[in-house]
Amino acid sequence: MRWIIALLAFSLLLLAFGLGLIVRANKLPVYTDPAAPDRLASQLVGLPDPETRTRTWYEQLQKYETPHKKLFDLGYGIAGLGIGLLFSFRALFGFLRSAHPKPYLYFYRIWVFAWILTIFGDSWYYPIHQHRYDYPPWSDSIAIPIFSGRILAVMGCLITALLLAGLMVGREWPTVLRYVRPNGLLGWLRMGILMIWQFLLGYIVFDGVYGGDPGSVVACTLGLALLLLLMAAPLKQKIPPEIP
Repeated sequence: MRWIIALLAFSLLLLAFGLGLIVRANKLPVYTDPAAPDRLASQLVGLPDPETRTRTWYEQLQKYETPHKKLFDLGYGIAGLGIGLLFSFRALFGFLRSAHPKPYLYFYRIWVFAWILTIFGDSWYYPIHQHRYDYPPWSDSIAIPIFSGRILAVMGCLITALLLAGLMVGREWPTVLRYVRPNGLLGWLRMGILMIWQFLLGYIVFDGVYGGDPGSVVACTLGLALLLLLMAAPLKQKIPPEIP
């Protein structure tokens, strides 16, 4: 019980620390010269080579930046990690301590919720970065990555849900969170897939914390927790045939 309290306290500490960084960032201007982005855009718009124009834009704009962006992004990333851990604890203990007649419905509801978080995260992430001139004025519209992200979220949710169903074939939903030793070649292959999947999600969380993408951080942290349930899923017990 103590480790549970410690983890919850750590999650709340991360959330508080992240919010503190956001407050600190909002007290600073984004640029030492607020007119610098527009002035640079007018100066560089005449360059014929788009790559040179964009590279020069970022090189010149960086000279006017204050610590606002780094503090703001890191604050939202750390706060997102704290929220993601809280969501994960709630999901795990809600799953393990409740006697759900259909546990797969409970699991997949949370899985879909995690994907929905990525959609809301993109709808927040790109406008914020556009507003502070992280993208040059001549770049593509942010509607493109937002719209494509929604399509990828729907497709990704469906594909991964089918993959998760395949990984649960011959398994029972766990009642406790503990290590289950793989059985045979297929068992080790299954474990390898889950470990690689978790590594990729962990990388996205790490990158999202520093990049200020709380939607991805919360969603992938929750995804990591849900994959732990699959790793703890035991093989179905074979019922011995009745002897007449």
